[in-house]
Amino acid sequence: ELVHRWTTFGALQPVMRTHHGRSARENVQWETSAATIAHFKRWSRIHMQLVPYFAGLIASFERDGLPLMRLIALDYPDEAWAWTTQDQYLLGDRILVAPVQVEGATSRDVILPAGDWVPLLGGAAVSGTITAQAAITEIPAFVPAGSLLVLFPDGVDTVLPSTSAAITTADDIADDREV
Repeated sequence: ELVHRWTTFGALQPVMRTHHGRSARENVQWETSAATIAHFKRWSRIHMQLVPYFAGLIASFERDGLPLMRLIALDYPDEAWAWTTQDQYLLGDRILVAPVQVEGATSRDVILPAGDWVPLLGGAAVSGTITAQAAITEIPAFVPAGSLLVLFPDGVDTVLPSTSAAITTADDIADDREV
């Protein structure tokens, strides 16, 4: 469960990486079973799709000093709860992330700023305080209704050059994007 939760949490951060800690033989590794490999593959693909969004966040940081991961109150200062919530954050200005932190939990309460919000990976718009369902393979994440996210198409493996025909690079897709 912890490996699955950390993978989803890592995918919705600017840097996603594996780290075995000081005692690799004592820690569960993502490549230990077909289920964890499939989970890591799915979420690393989602992370790669977000690369254009991350690039925009970096440009925003360089221009305005706005952090990539931020307190919700930074973008929603009129939401009193946003000043004190400690278990949700904004990834940039349009992805609200609410990690599940309770062992065994498959849902959690999420407070959303005013307006309608849509689950990042699809679903009906929601608003207010909701109970978000989150199997151990999922993480509650929402975008404001009407927001645009510029993404790489699914299937980009790396932003680095590669000589392998089996690897799709950012250069291979040129300016192709999904919105």
